[in-house]
Amino acid sequence: MGAVYGKLKLIEEARREYEGGAKLSRDSLPYIDKAAEIWLTYLRNERETVAELLPQIIEHLQESGVRPFDIAFFSFFIGQNDQGFDWLEKSFARKEYSLRLIKIDPDFAQIKSDPRYLNLLERMGLS
Repeated sequence: MGAVYGKLKLIEEARREYEGGAKLSRDSLPYIDKAAEIWLTYLRNERETVAELLPQIIEHLQESGVRPFDIAFFSFFIGQNDQGFDWLEKSFARKEYSLRLIKIDPDFAQIKSDPRYLNLLERMGLS
């Protein structure tokens, strides 16, 4: 639900949702607070902070609950397209459910003319 609030620019509501989810998951995902933090900094359009947090999330990927698709998303957001495509490939290899949204999600508009994006769509059967 936090992502929906975020798309609607209801940042305070998104913060409550992310924090509530993090509270429930801390025992099994000790870095879940960092995951909530990176999403909230993205929603506030704080590219520098996302860039600072991303290596920490990558280092503790399993303990944060963040998926390769999300890492790709953040990478594109901060302009690290090569890294973003590497993470999209990992998402594709894992057959992550979120990847199916890549063609319609406006947050991926900046990469839609990249041949790597077009190749991925073709391999997914979405071209």
